[in-house]
Amino acid sequence: LLLVPGYVVASALGPIAGRLSDKIGARIPATLGIAMMMGAILVYLTLTVTTPLYVIIIASVIGGLGTAMFYPANNSAVMANARRGFYGGANGLLRTLANLGTLSSYVLTLTVASLSIPRYVAFEVFLGTTNLLGGVEQSFLNGIKAALVVALFILLVALVLSASRGKEVRVEKIEGTTKPSTT
Repeated sequence: LLLVPGYVVASALGPIAGRLSDKIGARIPATLGIAMMMGAILVYLTLTVTTPLYVIIIASVIGGLGTAMFYPANNSAVMANARRGFYGGANGLLRTLANLGTLSSYVLTLTVASLSIPRYVAFEVFLGTTNLLGGVEQSFLNGIKAALVVALFILLVALVLSASRGKEVRVEKIEGTTKPSTT
């Protein structure tokens, strides 16, 4: 429930960010979004076993702002550069890769975090069948922090790639003709 505010922010601001990326291009909103997601991870890295719960909400909102900026811009860039007649295939590939990325992030997080505590405890925690009592909580938190560092590195690579891409060439449809537009 502590993560819900970030999802609400992302859902509310996603359409606005999508229109922005349609106007100015995807590079700037996508790069800013990645930077904000990195900021959320930096906040998550400050968590301890005694951190107040509102800090998690703050990190969730920062991450929600980042995803609201990144995903619509990324989708806009892909779809704007898809050839006519291939929109369905491009969107299908986009959704497939997004789902693979989400699934891979869970697997990566579970793998890295579970290296710090016994495997059965990690599965019990993620399934919600146990709690982190008996001194395991600090080890588990260290594992989560290691997974967050890995995610931070992946986002850093994405940030560099997003910021360094060239100008977009989008095809604008003007009165039945197509005209290249650079943003």
